Amino acid sequence: MKTGQMKDIPYQVGMGVVHPVHGAGLIKGIEDILIPGGEMRKYLLVSLFHKGLMVKIPAHPDDELAIRHVADDHQMEECLRVLKTAPKAIRQRWNREHSDNLKKLKSGNLQLVAEVARDLLARKEKAKGRLSILDDKLLTSVVEQICGEIDCYLGIKGEKKVVDESMQEVCQEILAILQPV
Repeated sequence: MKTGQMKDIPYQVGMGVVHPVHGAGLIKGIEDILIPGGEMRKYLLVSLFHKGLMVKIPAHPDDELAIRHVADDHQMEECLRVLKTAPKAIRQRWNREHSDNLKKLKSGNLQLVAEVARDLLARKEKAKGRLSILDDKLLTSVVEQICGEIDCYLGIKGEKKVVDESMQEVCQEILAILQPV
């Protein structure tokens, strides 16, 4: 099973999940859909935070899903730690580095996504605000993904009134780092 994927977990309406391409959202429903070949498959109806869309994500028990739970406290703290560390200094060939960054984004792993954000933010600062069109698009995507996950995290935890003050500060620090984008 790939990093960021989960299998054999109980899905529940109201559960926060993160899809590596679509971002964070809440499960609004679970439905069975008849697919070609006459087989019934389960799909999660996920309302995405930042895109205002509802997507259907396959949730068949035999499928390896590309979704994961919304980050917990430890993962949020780790995201902040990654964003505060020095950026990766070694620059490979541009196309290779871009490809590596896309793989990190598609992994769905919050720490890898934070690494991409950290490195691109540092490059943007060094280049006085200018990035290539592809890097700029990628930076926008990673920032949206992290911010969407924070919104989802705070939304779910806030409803249950279990966000402590230190975690609110962690989330605010992450957002402050990502705000220039």
